[in-house]
Amino acid sequence: MRFEILQFCFEESQDLRDNFFQVVEKIARPAAAWFIAYGKGQETNNFYKDETHPSPWLKEFLQQADANFLKRSFRNSTKAFLLAQTFWEKFPNLIDAKEWLKGKFSQQTSNDNQFELDLEIPQSIDNKFVELIKGADVTYLSQLEFYDFLKRKIDYFYSIRGDFDVLILYLPNSYQRFRELKDDTTYFDLHDSLKLYCAKKNIKIQMIEDKSIHYL
Repeated sequence: MRFEILQFCFEESQDLRDNFFQVVEKIARPAAAWFIAYGKGQETNNFYKDETHPSPWLKEFLQQADANFLKRSFRNSTKAFLLAQTFWEKFPNLIDAKEWLKGKFSQQTSNDNQFELDLEIPQSIDNKFVELIKGADVTYLSQLEFYDFLKRKIDYFYSIRGDFDVLILYLPNSYQRFRELKDDTTYFDLHDSLKLYCAKKNIKIQMIEDKSIHYL
């Protein structure tokens, strides 16, 4: 009995070798749909010296397929990715890690082959990407009222969501009392609630607290 598959979805295809795709092709119907996610410069699988990224099969596919280029965020910029991979592969030998990383960066020499995304951080409180939280506005709020207060702030950023990549929320130690409310009748976690609220609005959010900034 022969099984033929109508649709294929592959993620991290930059780490897949030629023979993988060749085998999959044998079980695919001629009219099968192929959805392949490819992260240029983010290879973790070190191919043999006579092999290249992407693999020949994938390179040909990418040249012919319809492409949807996704916008990068600071989380998946290639240099940040390579930095994490360096420590994963070379730590604790930092000298080897340094040389390995220099070698990776030197491969990307032309202007049209640079992957890093520069971070544009607002430099003034008058910037449209800055919303201040005044202590006087939240001093007497409960945890749930503070959450509603932040949602109204987020609603503003929703109106300009196409102009930024990541929303940063800084909570100083003085706001720790708003962090959670857990008793016999209520289970509230500010971090989880904000993540869910922003996910519904397609906004990427990162919370920063003093304990993260001052951690050593």
